Amino acid sequence: MRKALTRFPNSLRLAAALMALVVLSPAWALDPCEEQVEQAIEERRAPLSPEDFPRLAPEFSERPILKAQADAMDALVEEFIRVTGTPALDVFLLLEDGRAWSRHVSSSDASAPPESEQPLFYWASVGKTWVALVALQLVQEGKLTLDARLADWAPEFPGAAEIRIEDLLRHTSGLYSFQEDPALRARPGYKPPAELLAVARARPLLFCPGSRWAYSNTGYVLLGQIIEAVEGRPLAAVLESRIAAPLGLQHVRALGPDSPIEDLVPPAPKAPAGGTADDLRTPGAAGPIAASAADMARFWLASFSDALLTPAMRRLRFEGLRPGLGQHFGLGAMVYDLPASPNTPPDVWLGHSGGLPGAKAVVAWSTRQRAVAAVALSGDAPAEALANRLLALLEIERSPRDAETTAAETHR
Repeated sequence: MRKALTRFPNSLRLAAALMALVVLSPAWALDPCEEQVEQAIEERRAPLSPEDFPRLAPEFSERPILKAQADAMDALVEEFIRVTGTPALDVFLLLEDGRAWSRHVSSSDASAPPESEQPLFYWASVGKTWVALVALQLVQEGKLTLDARLADWAPEFPGAAEIRIEDLLRHTSGLYSFQEDPALRARPGYKPPAELLAVARARPLLFCPGSRWAYSNTGYVLLGQIIEAVEGRPLAAVLESRIAAPLGLQHVRALGPDSPIEDLVPPAPKAPAGGTADDLRTPGAAGPIAASAADMARFWLASFSDALLTPAMRRLRFEGLRPGLGQHFGLGAMVYDLPASPNTPPDVWLGHSGGLPGAKAVVAWSTRQRAVAAVALSGDAPAEALANRLLALLEIERSPRDAETTAAETHR
């Protein structure tokens, strides 16, 4: 029998407007949840096809993209910085065939230092992809099940007997998202998971578990606590040993309560951040990763390979997609259906966005360009817009100079 967590060890995006549509009385627990789930009507996205996922070459190795493409991307980043006033950013594009391009700006110095010397960026809710992936690893190892109930670990939460692990992953638990609490936001400084969960525990469910969708950071903090209970060690250590180490990622820091953050690229908010975003360790398992864009892109591409998950578990991440925040959500992953624009073609992304005041990030696999884009920046400019524009530049054809360079290399 699993150990109930009566005391949790010390170890953001606003909730969707759907939350406000459901008003539940204190006696909601007497309602027939199964009937509510059956009556819930949502427009779910059509399933993805096998062609939507990366197909990595057996001998995968990184190499530069075409010079014409790289020159255009450099110019675009310069324009983006000038127009948006972004003080720092880190970008990495990685194609499924190994071609890659990067750009790092974290100071007024025109020449970026090597990756090993570059400060790490905070990825906010993009870090949920790491937590979700570890939860799915535990499922495939038989240490956890998607149907397991929150009551096995935290029976004191409202609806704990009905909330499944899958609901926590999929944002269908109905749990109040802690960063919505005005009093919590008004208090500056780091807040441990126990304090965040106490706020959520005191609020009624927003809807019957599984019946609707609403983004909940609380659900991921709980997932972090459950992973710690199953693994018997801090979440940061689990993330680094189960993901970063096997993939050889050297520029990743999983954040725990005692992790240093002074050397990270700081957020640059237009106004002082509230008490749930002024310390990058506060979100906990709802946003636990600092990393280089290169290592975030490498992680995301590897998440589609046999390195971390079985084929069945990889597909499961993108099944049963629920609409929310203008996209569709799976298990710790988002699907973006992007329309054409004057500067970009239509595309479908598989990834996740993240943000808090003064820091924005996205990592996404482009099904059209067959590439991962990872963008993290300080300030409040849209990381997704930069990623989309950069990906579109992969359609630039080989220039005569590129052809001459390739021919010279071939005859060496």
